[in-house]
Amino acid sequence: MNGQIIATIRGIIAYIGVPPVIDNCIAVPLDYAIDKWETPPHIAVICHMYYPDMADEFRGYLLNIPYSFDLFITTDTKEKQLDIQNGFAQWRKGHVDVHVVPNRGRDIAPKLVACKDVYGQYEYFLHIHTKKSPHAESLGEWRTYLLQNLLGSEALVYSVFEAFRVDPDLGMIAPPHYKTLHKRVGWGLNFKQGKDIAMRMGISISKQRSIDFPSGSMFWGRSAALKPLLDCNFMLEEFPAEKKQKDETLAHVIERIYFYSCEKAGFRWVKIVNIIEQNGHIKSAKIDNSEDLKKFIAKGSGLL
Repeated sequence: MNGQIIATIRGIIAYIGVPPVIDNCIAVPLDYAIDKWETPPHIAVICHMYYPDMADEFRGYLLNIPYSFDLFITTDTKEKQLDIQNGFAQWRKGHVDVHVVPNRGRDIAPKLVACKDVYGQYEYFLHIHTKKSPHAESLGEWRTYLLQNLLGSEALVYSVFEAFRVDPDLGMIAPPHYKTLHKRVGWGLNFKQGKDIAMRMGISISKQRSIDFPSGSMFWGRSAALKPLLDCNFMLEEFPAEKKQKDETLAHVIERIYFYSCEKAGFRWVKIVNIIEQNGHIKSAKIDNSEDLKKFIAKGSGLL
């Protein structure tokens, strides 16, 4: 069997699972005046900053959050820790905690293992990280795309919390898939491990059902929606040592499990798109009142 045939077969196997046909998203910022919260939401931003040279870029995006919040940053060396601490020395929007974690599990292990105790102290969280994709030139703008859809403006972030406000059962808010990834959304070679993690959460998954997830692992959420995953009590040793793997690690599996955790916890999830960032596979809904927003979220997208 020649190499081309082998590559084709692996390609078919790699994207096992049924990808979503289209990303149905709420266009943000919302198209109506939003009432401010009487009591500001209690927010933790959890950021893995493997590349501290991006601190200025991330600081700029974080300034678009119109509420106070506490910032928990992880990185993998003491030198990087010092650089980041210096970069946020004048930060005034909340407490900043920067600590060193082993270089295992990319951004996923730091968030679920090192920062596990954070979630119980905050109702809401934001997951972000200094994402680079050096293995694929076509993914060069992926980080910017994700950040623009989650933190692109103050009005956008107000819209995120308007969605949480109108629907107490909304658990996660994520961006749509990046344009070069949409047709490749699937379990890949991660299904066997995914099934094991699903069993730890007390659910079952199927290759025959649609799969969806926040590709890139950046999203807003209620801490309660993450509880089924946190209750798996992952250990750092479960995550393989970093060897520039492109797939088939526990981090790649967990990325595909986030929405299952949300639904297992009894919540819904939804996607949002910054109106300046739309692509052909995205269907965006412009919503001009809170009732229609609640109805759109209630339609939901179920995996279980």
